[in-house]
Amino acid sequence: PVGPLSYERTVQAVSEALASQMPGILLDAVGVWCVRFFNPGGYDSPLQDMGKVLYLDSDYINAIISETGYFTKPGIHKYNFATGKSDWFVEMPNSVGGLDAAGGKVVAAGRKEIKLIKLADGSVLKTIADVGDMTMGNVYEVMFDPEDDNVIYFTDTWRHVLVKHNLETGEQLIFGEPGVSGSDLSHLNKPLGVGFRYHGGRLAGTVCDRENNRILVLDRDTLDVGRLYYANNPAFYSQMYYRFADGFRWVPMDLFSMGSPEGDRAGFLVLSAESGRQLGYTPLGLEWPCMTPDFECVSACQVFHVLIDLRRFISAGMWRRVPPYTQVLWRNHSITDTTDGDATKPVVSALWANARVLIRSDQSGTAYIEVPDDIMREGVLVRVLPDHGWDTYDDFSISSGWNKYQFDSVAPPCFRIRVVPSTPATVNCMVRLV
Repeated sequence: PVGPLSYERTVQAVSEALASQMPGILLDAVGVWCVRFFNPGGYDSPLQDMGKVLYLDSDYINAIISETGYFTKPGIHKYNFATGKSDWFVEMPNSVGGLDAAGGKVVAAGRKEIKLIKLADGSVLKTIADVGDMTMGNVYEVMFDPEDDNVIYFTDTWRHVLVKHNLETGEQLIFGEPGVSGSDLSHLNKPLGVGFRYHGGRLAGTVCDRENNRILVLDRDTLDVGRLYYANNPAFYSQMYYRFADGFRWVPMDLFSMGSPEGDRAGFLVLSAESGRQLGYTPLGLEWPCMTPDFECVSACQVFHVLIDLRRFISAGMWRRVPPYTQVLWRNHSITDTTDGDATKPVVSALWANARVLIRSDQSGTAYIEVPDDIMREGVLVRVLPDHGWDTYDDFSISSGWNKYQFDSVAPPCFRIRVVPSTPATVNCMVRLV
């Protein structure tokens, strides 16, 4: 279906698309906040698996759409929802996801390259294919600098970097070490989304460091770390401003997409006030979220495209309870240090009542539950000082085989597991949030 749908057609469309994978969905609530459900389908359609839909006007008619190309040609469409046709199409040789538009230009991330495209006619102005001295590995997201459309930021998941690239000079400033993953404050591990938020009165950049379960807020000039948030499988994060009901006040909001974990069907799209109070969430596994030009709606995709009315979404809950969520922290992880052991990445439990830790080891030893020594903000995102330390919350003995730990009551808002084996061991670890 193309364009805004009636309540009945919206429920029918979402039901058909999601019934098999999301049987617990409360379909009666979907028509309240779903302004548009777009899933053209059909073998002859050029749009089969959309990466991102970026609206160009407040009428929600014209949009730039990235087609991943898993089932059809990968590339960028300038799409008109009134006619149901593309005004132009730029084919790219690799799967396309992230894109942005500014100053009459479109920039698109096609895994092995980035294309700069003229918005008016779709002509290609420039192609970028290098990260420092290396070729691109898997460019995931790309964004224009909101204050300078000659500068773009992009992440390369396989190269483990965030890059600030000047389109005029070709100069690059790189956060991370190309080709080397890490978890300290100078490295990334498979970064995904790029975004922006205000920090210290200035606009700062953000990057979702997925494999480290954290979001870094960076100075746009130097790429130095200014803030640190912990989050589960962060895929996309930006701070935007929501117009309050009186039409005059603007409230800072966190727009956050939690990626799909292993073993679960989908992740979450979360909207929460900057203070940390949860206002709205939906486990639809929606990715590539972005605001419309009028700040009234959120655009997001997961093969299909959904346009969400922000005010209705916040006021009309969709789920009675949050489904369980699994974080696989280690798989056949080798620990050789029998003094300090190794620690997992942090887990955030804000949306759930409790957590269950499962550890499988081929050696006995001791496991420690550790929590940040100074949490500045609790919520779906947990803010800590970049140079914070860790305190021991609890410890328990583990034996060879499977071991289970259950928190007595509510789990701490953020924690990690440290395992110290008696002899070098191979360890598997996961957390089930319930």
